Amino acid sequence: MTVTIPHQCHFPDIGDQEIASLGVPFAFVSVFDHWLTEAECMATNLFTYRNAFKANQLQDYLAGERKFLALYNHLGNAGTIVNCPGVLRSINSASSEFQRILRRSLREALFM
Repeated sequence: MTVTIPHQCHFPDIGDQEIASLGVPFAFVSVFDHWLTEAECMATNLFTYRNAFKANQLQDYLAGERKFLALYNHLGNAGTIVNCPGVLRSINSASSEFQRILRRSLREALFM
């Protein structure tokens, strides 16, 4: 089989169409209870790991991070595809490797 688009081997029925155009439900996820304004992003020390560390609020950041990771584990329990280290592949969302990828991405050490 020749793969012409990156996700074709994992989602062969999608072709080159955007997922949203197929009516597949999706959502944006945040650890905050609302979408932050630009001013709120700038004002919060919990927005990034680095800022939380500098402001001595790391425990609060980590509590939010744990909730976010638990949500991602739940969302991915039927199957997860990652693009790390640069190749789309299936991964177990409960694996330590997936947890490491998510943590590094959340902490802006390495984006997915």
